[in-house]
Amino acid sequence: MSSHSSGRPPTQRLFAAVLPPGTAVAALRTAVAPLHALPGAGELRWTRPEGWHFTLAFYGEGEHRRHTPHLTPARSRGGVDLRPFAAAPAGFGGERWEAGELRRVRSVPPVPGVPGERPRYETVRAWALGR
Repeated sequence: MSSHSSGRPPTQRLFAAVLPPGTAVAALRTAVAPLHALPGAGELRWTRPEGWHFTLAFYGEGEHRRHTPHLTPARSRGGVDLRPFAAAPAGFGGERWEAGELRRVRSVPPVPGVPGERPRYETVRAWALGR
């Protein structure tokens, strides 16, 4: 994010996403729960299930690397071996579901220095998906 003091207008972090239905979130929550017991889990910043979404693409500034659609159950600032976390849910199949809408989402970063503050996600626009 650019700051106002740089003389440039602030940038927005926008992405395309689909939100899983409640039943899929519940299944994902069950699959993710054992990861909290793995070594290094306490060093991760775990995301809240109510904010889970599948990021399909990023728009704009700084996303010049190849993107893989994903869901982010936790974030790391480094120093944690993430291989066990990636391998643990390998057998998870979840339930089949169909996305009802595509959303353009803005990520609002957490307020610096506020304990427990997390990013917020705001839907900028949504498009219904249908057959």
